[in-house]
Amino acid sequence: MTETCSHVAIRQLYPHYEACYTAVGKTTFSLSKDQTLVIDAPQVSPDLLTTNDLVLLHNEQKFELLGRLDDVINSGGVKLHPSKIEDKLSSQISNRFFIGSLPDNDLGEQVVLIVESESPFDIDFNNLDKFEIPRAIYFLPNLVETNTGKIQKKKSIEQALLHAS
Repeated sequence: MTETCSHVAIRQLYPHYEACYTAVGKTTFSLSKDQTLVIDAPQVSPDLLTTNDLVLLHNEQKFELLGRLDDVINSGGVKLHPSKIEDKLSSQISNRFFIGSLPDNDLGEQVVLIVESESPFDIDFNNLDKFEIPRAIYFLPNLVETNTGKIQKKKSIEQALLHAS
C-alpha cells in the first residue's frame, strides 16, 4: 500500500526481524468485513483507507501482513497465502521465484512454484504444510517482467506452461 498511503507503519528488520508492523503517530488499524486492513491515519488523510492487504490484527496499533486478498489461493477449501509460502521457501531457493496457482478440477486451484533457472534442481519442502506443497514446479530461464523489473506472475505462469510442453 505504499503507493496509496505511506508512513503509517514500520517494522524492525535488523538486527532482529519482526513480523509485526507498528503504527506511526496517531495511526490506528482495524479490519474490514473481508479481513483486510483498514487504516485510520489522520496525519495522512481525513478518510479511512480500506486496503486489499490481508492481515492478522494484534491490536489497533500492530498487525502482521498475510498477503493480498487478490493473491489468496483457494485449494480444496484451504486458503493459502503465497507470500507466507514464499517466506518459508526463501532459505531453500537462492534464485528468483514465486508461488502461484493454476485451475484444478478437484481442488479449485493448485499451488505451483515458478523458479527462474536454466535447469531444474531439487527443492526440499519439509518445512511446508501439506496443503502448501506445490503440485507442480516450473523452471524458466527468465521470469517475465514489467519495464521496471517487477515480476509479471500471470505472464510468467503462461510462459512456464508453454516452456513445459
